[in-house]
Amino acid sequence: MIGRRSDVLSDYPLAKRLAKEQEDAKYIRDHPESSMSASKASLKRDNNTWAGVAAFAAKHFRPYKSGDKVDFIVCARIDLDHPLYFKDNKFAECIDCRCQLQYRPDVPKGEKICVCCCARRMREETK
Repeated sequence: MIGRRSDVLSDYPLAKRLAKEQEDAKYIRDHPESSMSASKASLKRDNNTWAGVAAFAAKHFRPYKSGDKVDFIVCARIDLDHPLYFKDNKFAECIDCRCQLQYRPDVPKGEKICVCCCARRMREETK
C-alpha cells in the first residue's frame, strides 16, 4: 500500500473540483485496462451513475459476477460538494488520500478509493 497521499481536489478551487473529478472519471472509463462492473441490482436502478459522476453511467458497466477480480471499489466522496446519495450508504476513507467516501452496501469486498486517486494511480501505472 502506498502511504497517505495528498487529496488531488485540494489543489483546485471549488468551482473546478467537480470538473476535475469528471475528467478523471472519463479517464478511468476510457482506459484500455479498465473493466468496470456493478451489481445487477444497481444496474437495474433508473438514471443511476456511480461515484456521483455522469461519466460513470450504467451503460458503461457490465454486471459484476462473483469471483470477478476487484482491484478497487471507486466510490463517491461525501463532503460539501458531494451529498449523501442514499440514506443507507456505508462509509469509508480513500486508501490514498483519506477523503471520506460513501458506497452502496452491496459492493463487493475490496479497497475503497476516490475517483481522482484511482485516476492518479492509473496514470502512474501507464507511464
